[in-house]
Amino acid sequence: GLYSSVRNSLTGEGNEANLSQQLMAGAITGGVGSALFCPIDVIRVRQQADSGTLCNRSGLLTTGLRKGGRPRHQDTLRAFSEIFSTEGAAGLYRGAHFTVARASLLSASQLASYDSLKRMTSRLLGLEESTTLHLACALTSGIFAQTVIMPFDTARSYTMSTNKVSFTTLKTQAKTEGFIRFLYRGYFAACARQGP
Repeated sequence: GLYSSVRNSLTGEGNEANLSQQLMAGAITGGVGSALFCPIDVIRVRQQADSGTLCNRSGLLTTGLRKGGRPRHQDTLRAFSEIFSTEGAAGLYRGAHFTVARASLLSASQLASYDSLKRMTSRLLGLEESTTLHLACALTSGIFAQTVIMPFDTARSYTMSTNKVSFTTLKTQAKTEGFIRFLYRGYFAACARQGP
């Protein structure tokens, strides 16, 4: 990715980046990439919400999150044009505020913690560059990053999957279920995804 290039431009070639420069480089690269690809993410989330068994006779979903409803889009390419024609460009960027915030925080926390952990572990333990060092730092930084972004993951998925979500709805849902339970739903599965 562009993280190394942005980090080096912030520090000057050959200089070691401090934590704030690492965080800034991660936030910039994650946020820009996320903003560019948000429409694809919206379509992916909606198509996942529409998954289920389709009754050939009625054309309705018989299983899944939208059981009893029709799939919103027949395929990915049609989804772009249908969302744009019915909701405008804003529909393709539904939940972008959560998506960009999530990506910025993910890249900042994961890349900066990886860089810092690798440097610190090498210095403190005298370890040289190795697969073991990279793997240990990558796993640790992945879990750290997932902990930071999990509330944004939940809010983003909740927002992208429907047209009726607002901050008030999210706040009410969090109060009803409990802040931690609602915003950290699926946390252990999400951490397992960070591992590989």
